[in-house]
Amino acid sequence: MSQPKTHLRIHGGYHLISHPDIKEATPIFAAALAQEAENLPDDFLLAPVLLSPDKLIYFHGGDFLPLTHMPMPWADNQPMINQYPETREVGFIPLFCFLIPDHLYQKLNPPDFFDDNIIEHADFVMRAKELGAKCFVTPNLKVVYPHAYQPTMGRKEFVNVIPGKLKEFEKKWAQKLDSAYRFPVVIQTVVTFGGGYNLHAYNVLKSLYEARVKVFYHFIGGTNEDEPQSESPFVDDAKTQYGSNRLPQITLCHGTNNFKNSGGYKIAFSTTEVDGVPKDWVQCFNEMDEVWTTSEFSKQSFVRSGVTKPVYVIGEGVDPDYFHPKIASFPNPPKETFRFLSNFAWGRRKGVDVLFEAFRKEFSAGEDVCLMLKTLPAWSGHKIEDELKLVYERKGAAPVYLYDVEFKKWELGRLYNTGSAFVWPSRGEGYGLPALEALGCGLPVIASNHSAHLEFLTKDGQPRPGVVLLDGKVESYDKGDSIYYNGFNWFNPSVDDLRKKMRLVFDNFQKYKDDAMRSSEDVRREFDWKVSTQRIVDRLEAITQVKW
Repeated sequence: MSQPKTHLRIHGGYHLISHPDIKEATPIFAAALAQEAENLPDDFLLAPVLLSPDKLIYFHGGDFLPLTHMPMPWADNQPMINQYPETREVGFIPLFCFLIPDHLYQKLNPPDFFDDNIIEHADFVMRAKELGAKCFVTPNLKVVYPHAYQPTMGRKEFVNVIPGKLKEFEKKWAQKLDSAYRFPVVIQTVVTFGGGYNLHAYNVLKSLYEARVKVFYHFIGGTNEDEPQSESPFVDDAKTQYGSNRLPQITLCHGTNNFKNSGGYKIAFSTTEVDGVPKDWVQCFNEMDEVWTTSEFSKQSFVRSGVTKPVYVIGEGVDPDYFHPKIASFPNPPKETFRFLSNFAWGRRKGVDVLFEAFRKEFSAGEDVCLMLKTLPAWSGHKIEDELKLVYERKGAAPVYLYDVEFKKWELGRLYNTGSAFVWPSRGEGYGLPALEALGCGLPVIASNHSAHLEFLTKDGQPRPGVVLLDGKVESYDKGDSIYYNGFNWFNPSVDDLRKKMRLVFDNFQKYKDDAMRSSEDVRREFDWKVSTQRIVDRLEAITQVKW
């Protein structure tokens, strides 16, 4: 019996199965995909990256959503920027073009090709998994699927057909898919607006999903219908069910918002950037069952202020698939060759005043150097153009470029790799994620010698290679950003020392760049989001054993 033309037998014991409209599926391509499979286990399905006709990613592998069980893509609608740089295991691959070993081919008897009914792909993948197969995707090969986002059956028909097919799929496979998840938990937070807590929440949700923790999401600002869609399928999936108030509940937010926690076991997940917290925060935390925080610095601030419930340092992290030295930088950068970079919500705590004064005093036009500032307003109605009237000015200073826009989460690594060195003259941090992300991308980091970011910028009491620390003084909070800081202390970095350290890195850039590249590999391994997520999993397991 002859094989379909869309099934290509490959030397080495494989078949390539491809949609007839995918033009790249040639014998040469098939041989290259087979070579990528050499280091995979015996039972596998391997796909290239699927692109849409406009060369954006359609699927960089995928997974099944935990509540609705719908297959979802990773990195969809993103350009290829060297995200997910290694061949990796994923929960699902679409089967428009894939490699399958002969022994699985014989057992599974695939159709001539797979069309736009993605549920048929999902069923085949689950059948393969029943036989022990795992799904992989390689970034080293790419094909264009010409019908991406434009199904051949027509969008209206697609929308009508898929829900019924999904119900049939769930009857067959929901129990199997659900069995992979553990430790159901409710998380109250917010992910759809810019800012540190929101980025933190997004990454916690993503890494818990990958760790197969069953999460039910509550928008802390109202009902789930009050929050816009997140553009992240796993977040929006977690919104489709509310779970139960009997479950452990995490409120990931600042201070007194944790009073909204209504769980059967209450966990406040919060932080502070100074050396204490107000009395109402302490009252709130002491009404929880336990408290999680981002750093040892924050933990000590909580305890010093009177928090008596157990406080666990969970940390944050860096996504090594999006923050590494080979992420593509943005096109059309500033013309200056050397680019100092900082990334913050505008405010005095971030040392904006110190940064402008130090840079504009130290560097002059014509030195082939600039300062790039990616910033956002610190609160609703905050006008950065008014703030710019207050910062230090000097005629003839080197240029400062302001990017007052909200980047997509996956674009931030591109921003860092557009810069040369990262500058962080902060007066206090509860974690300091941008400094970690910048170092993960291999940028030298100049940062204040105070607060939580020292927990990843130093090791064994010394700055990591490529890190330069700023002198300054710990002093009483005087004015600026927050009503929560009154009565506590923060750090005032030295303008003169920042001038000196920026000049040092500028004049000796290759040394500091080489050092930062070494540290990049270390911090991406030591502070991967998976590491801090494992601490969450460990706590949920302990809570489950004691409480239930």
